[in-house]
Amino acid sequence: MNLREKIRVVIAEDEPLICAGLAAKIQEIDPDFLVAAEAENGRLALEQIDALRPQVVFTDIKMPVMDGMELVAQLRLRHPSVTIVILSGYSDFAYTQQAIRHGVAGYLLKPVDDEALRDVLAELKSELIIAQYQQNCTTIYSAGYRAEAEQGGHTLFLLCLGNLCADPADAYLREYYAQQQLNWYRLLTGLLPAGAAWFLSEEEEKNQRLLGVCAPEGAAADGPALAQRLQNLLEALLPETPVNVCTSRQTVSREDIWLYTQRMRGILRQRVIPAKGQCFILERDEGGADDALLGIVRLRVNEQLRAAIQAKNAEQLQRELELIFRFMTDNEVPQQSMQKVILFILRMTEFAGAAAEAQCQTKLLRQLSCAGEPSRLVSDLVRTMMQYAAPDHPAEEHTTLARQLVDYVDKHYLQLDNLEDVTRVFRYNYAYLSRLFRKEAGVPMSRYVLEKRIELSKRVIENNDALSVMQIAEMSGFSDKRYFHRAFKSCTGMTPQDYKKSVVIKG
Repeated sequence: MNLREKIRVVIAEDEPLICAGLAAKIQEIDPDFLVAAEAENGRLALEQIDALRPQVVFTDIKMPVMDGMELVAQLRLRHPSVTIVILSGYSDFAYTQQAIRHGVAGYLLKPVDDEALRDVLAELKSELIIAQYQQNCTTIYSAGYRAEAEQGGHTLFLLCLGNLCADPADAYLREYYAQQQLNWYRLLTGLLPAGAAWFLSEEEEKNQRLLGVCAPEGAAADGPALAQRLQNLLEALLPETPVNVCTSRQTVSREDIWLYTQRMRGILRQRVIPAKGQCFILERDEGGADDALLGIVRLRVNEQLRAAIQAKNAEQLQRELELIFRFMTDNEVPQQSMQKVILFILRMTEFAGAAAEAQCQTKLLRQLSCAGEPSRLVSDLVRTMMQYAAPDHPAEEHTTLARQLVDYVDKHYLQLDNLEDVTRVFRYNYAYLSRLFRKEAGVPMSRYVLEKRIELSKRVIENNDALSVMQIAEMSGFSDKRYFHRAFKSCTGMTPQDYKKSVVIKG
């Protein structure tokens, strides 16, 4: 996946420590995200968003001056294309559900779990990459559509020919979907009533289309019945391709097409099952898929699969992978959840370098995107993962690498803008290096680097009485004065200014 520029993020959160911690986590997990601004209430956030035009906004539900719900409403009017993620506590769940109906991308429960944040960032990044290709989309219209569209509403249908596309920038997948040759104008003219007015627009994902059928003013929509006929027809024309169709029971005004389409995209992302065609109804299926099965799978991965990896037992590893993927296909776990499990396993498995992990991930996501038969999907996923699993490493090799890693961080902690920089130096995946480092140093790498920088800042304060806080921060590897202030207080129990006074008094 390739982005043309970093993804700009604004965070609206009235608790400074939570805000700073989230900003640091976002940029540590994925350096393609840049936290451009932080705001303590919705009004300040809106000003920052007007000025910076970010692609993503993380917002708390409860804030002073302007709360998260009002901010969401304002963004839908002023910046409808911005992607919104809600931050909420368990007690705010009703508000969260209301926000989802206003087109937010999702929500994170506080305190924010690293794994949940990683999943959200991966989804956001994928969606924004898809959006890069939107300008190449085309739309076809029936005869007389423009005149009919001025009156009444539209019955909308979001069509997905095949499974979800894991990466629209992947040339392999673009070629794969290009084989779906259909004469859409003839197909729709034959299916719809004579004289019906409609449009068909390519979606950002090349195997998806948005169909809008004009409904006369006051006419009742018959979306579900037409959706079923569409699915039957398309599966007959593309016999080896699962077809998913999402529609709404009500007609939609022209002004609301974008919002309803966003909601239907969300249903496809949450509910499409690899190798299975389905019909979805917005009013019935919106609200998020059940994550109970995903929780069972992750528990199995954390226990039995992790044990097989640690034991370097290839036979046991293969058995566990087969059991996990067979369980997911037999229980029709949605594709998005299967993708999360795959990425979770990849982060746990020790690969022979970051390049090997990237190649394995690409192949696995292609297999998910192109799957036409569940049992074949299981064997393909297991075979690919076993091909790329790292060979056994002697214990002394692990020890040597861990010491080299700590030594490298000791020498370069001021230059490490992102901790994943170490993967390019040592050519192992970040999860593996992180485990080695923690075992050797006794603390996570991020904490180790932070403490090294704070210790340096204390020495700078003790020996340079004339320097400002900003100068001290920069000399200690901090580019953000506010983050330095919070980090210093978190590590020492006092602000940089208070520490400076205590040093002067002692002198």
